[in-house]
Amino acid sequence: MDTSDKGPVSATRSPYVDPSTGVLRNEVDATTQEELQEAWADSLVERLKAIAESSIPCTGDRAHLQAIHRLLFEGVFDWAGEFRTTNIDKEGTEFVPADRIDAEIDQLFADLADENLLRGLPREKFVPRLAHYFARLNHIHPFREGNGRTQRLFWWHVALHAGWSIDVVRATKMAKDEASRAASQDADLGPLTALLDEVTSPTTGIEGGTAKLLASVRRRERWRRFRRWLRSHANPERLINPASSDRGPGAGPGGAG
Repeated sequence: MDTSDKGPVSATRSPYVDPSTGVLRNEVDATTQEELQEAWADSLVERLKAIAESSIPCTGDRAHLQAIHRLLFEGVFDWAGEFRTTNIDKEGTEFVPADRIDAEIDQLFADLADENLLRGLPREKFVPRLAHYFARLNHIHPFREGNGRTQRLFWWHVALHAGWSIDVVRATKMAKDEASRAASQDADLGPLTALLDEVTSPTTGIEGGTAKLLASVRRRERWRRFRRWLRSHANPERLINPASSDRGPGAGPGGAG
């Protein structure tokens, strides 16, 4: 079985993998997983701006989801925006088989439409219903790569049009992974509901919510570039010894070196 979001996979069992590198086939000439992630991250702000400025309609359906994936990964994967054709799993979680994706996606979005894309709900009802649909889409995992990034942005967009702002940057990756795993493996939506409740707030409108997301991503991008500069140029001894007075070109968020 293919694997998802875990770096190199078996080139003999996946049409998505470059057999010469063991890395997902890509259009940025990346030959390692680290190079692939860095190439995508370097253009993240521009990709989010493109999504914000593209006037993707918030239809809460498969076309909406695929449009976001396409803009996030076009120029990186030639299959950007397309649902996977292989079965995948991750850390003990088996996702929906490829031949059932269409049916599962159609049912999910039909149910979401029946609930009017969660619009008009008070917070105490909105967050649990969002967790329900978040977990369902995560279990489907319709793309070969980039499911987490795509669905967080998708649900951010749905929430924004429902009157709520989700801070998709604030939650740590570990917390998101653990919450998703509990929902998928244990049918326990508690951790995911708590996580979403923590990062959900009333929106200031479509434009304000979009500006808030871009500002958060830009802050994270500056800190990521600074850490990469440290890895490339700083004296390794100073990375080990935080008491060193010479810590490179400025400090990270909150004054952390």
